[in-house]
Amino acid sequence: MGLDLPSRIFVRAWKLGPGDSMAIHKDGLHDVTTFSIGLCEDWTAAAGGAIAFGDPAHGGLTVTERWLPHLGDLLIFRPTARAWHAVEPVTQGTRLTLTGHYVGPDYPAEPDLPATTRPHQPGQRRQPQTHQPALT
Repeated sequence: MGLDLPSRIFVRAWKLGPGDSMAIHKDGLHDVTTFSIGLCEDWTAAAGGAIAFGDPAHGGLTVTERWLPHLGDLLIFRPTARAWHAVEPVTQGTRLTLTGHYVGPDYPAEPDLPATTRPHQPGQRRQPQTHQPALT
């Protein structure tokens, strides 16, 4: 990518089950690069849960590329004004990933997660996302 990566990195573990997804979004202004590591053995497109990249469209996302969280696969991209993406609904199984962001010096020490991507808390009923990107 031709970037000098800063020394600060934030990593999150994600566990999504059937019906879970993440809404269309761009990553933060302070994110220098974003990565996702797949932790799913034998994951297939039929299980859903792909990271879909594309352009926002009325009612969803016009998808141009998809990435599945296969065990050991690494996705790296640079957040830009046009780097719209979403996690499509998981249809079966458990989707496991590690996602991280190299961040600039003005990134907050304790960032808040947007409500649409807040991970499940033990003892609380998981609320699946209602937004589903259009698969066009």
